[in-house]
Amino acid sequence: MILLTTDDFDKFQSIAQSPFSLPLLQEYIDRYEESYIKRILGVTLGQLFITDIQTEDSASAAIDDRYLEILLPFIKQHDHERIMESKGMKDVLASLIFYHYISDNQAKHSQAGVVTNQAEVSNILSVEDATRFAEMKWNNALSSIHAIQWWCDCENAKDYPDFMGMRFHPKYSPILKKKNGKII
Repeated sequence: MILLTTDDFDKFQSIAQSPFSLPLLQEYIDRYEESYIKRILGVTLGQLFITDIQTEDSASAAIDDRYLEILLPFIKQHDHERIMESKGMKDVLASLIFYHYISDNQAKHSQAGVVTNQAEVSNILSVEDATRFAEMKWNNALSSIHAIQWWCDCENAKDYPDFMGMRFHPKYSPILKKKNGKII
């Protein structure tokens, strides 16, 4: 565990949880959390960030200020024009993991082949609609990722000389159509 626990998926990135689904959700956290921290910040800065916050409570004054700045939510004015807002690293990671969990678990492979869930008293989204719902969480996280990367690479680069984060792109379902390179 770095930042997230299964309990963090009960608010904006709410995932239905049961004793049967919790181990799977934990597997998704374990699989993606460290990887995304290192993709957002770069491998070296990501590992420094993880090492610093992993040994302390995220509300602790012992966390280095430069890591606290990207861990917690912030809103900053850039060049008197743009406002850069991050919902915080925990929110970003929860959104990205939410995307993978939801889009990966709408269809399952069984002895009979690939199957989808059925319910007697509710309507289940199609795999395409569920994936589109998950994509919205991913895409909402992009502004926070952009703000964190802007803070580390442009606005306060002297405090983050090891920053080498990768660029993140929006997710769009292949069912959406493109015309002249634009989604319609």
